[in-house]
Amino acid sequence: MRCLLLVAGLLLVGQNPAWFRSPAQAAEPNPAAGSHKGLYYANDFSYLNDPCYQGSYLGDCLKLMPVAGGDWGTVDLGGQLRMRFHSEIGMGREGSAATPRFQDTQNDYVLTRLRLYSNWKVNDIFRVYGEAIFADASDDNGTYSPRVIDRNWGDFLNLFADLKLIDSVTLRIGR
Repeated sequence: MRCLLLVAGLLLVGQNPAWFRSPAQAAEPNPAAGSHKGLYYANDFSYLNDPCYQGSYLGDCLKLMPVAGGDWGTVDLGGQLRMRFHSEIGMGREGSAATPRFQDTQNDYVLTRLRLYSNWKVNDIFRVYGEAIFADASDDNGTYSPRVIDRNWGDFLNLFADLKLIDSVTLRIGR
């Protein structure tokens, strides 16, 4: 139930923001600060395995989840939802009578992007990673013609399997 509340964003159980910490707690380094990398497949949630770790951040319950009681490794689930409002004036691009090219047009629309990932680490030698995207743009009541990059109703950004051959060599198959 706690995870459901966290994921729904209704309750941040155990959240300990900096403005609520004592000066001694605020001086301690945050173990979760380095977990998220620039590329989702490089994320490292090993801080959750530390027996001294007593924090709880949004989504922690979706990281390092045991598969088949831990016999088949762990899986991390995560993602990102972005919504961005645009108001464009004079950006008609179609060149038709309905929306003349670079004429006096005004469009208000919302760009939405959802990225989801799953990282199944079977053991220290083998893992499978998948990351997908869904993107859309509102049409401003039919007056906005979305660009090609504004709409993507499903695509794999990354989908691969890693097999560690030796410490410094990993074989990656996929996209």
